[in-house]
Amino acid sequence: MAQIRLGLSWLVVMQPSSLLYRPLTLATAYLRSNILKNFTLITCLSLGLTGCTFTGANEVAPGQFMITSHGSIFNSREGLLENINQKAEKVCEGKPYHLEGDTGANMVVATRTQLGQTPTTVLGLKAVCENQ
Repeated sequence: MAQIRLGLSWLVVMQPSSLLYRPLTLATAYLRSNILKNFTLITCLSLGLTGCTFTGANEVAPGQFMITSHGSIFNSREGLLENINQKAEKVCEGKPYHLEGDTGANMVVATRTQLGQTPTTVLGLKAVCENQ
């Protein structure tokens, strides 16, 4: 059996008298590594494009909170409103509340990132907790 060293892998060349060979050649190792790289790339892109959101609340007056929800361009208005309602329930500690502001406002803004201007969605409303 003859062996030829190429880079980090060993390539086994079969001779007519040899019955033993290495089933994993450079070609199959290369294909497997590319499949793994492509899988990792597709997974990262799909997670990045699915639309992570961040919702924060700041108290602007006693019992009043400015709640802002930020997300990628793929987030819907309904999804951001749901996040704002969940945050309002949390900051009002289960008490009744109402939201003030324009729920139909333009949501798409350009955010400066390392890649340049990136379109993102932002929706901000004020939650007023009612004391009962």
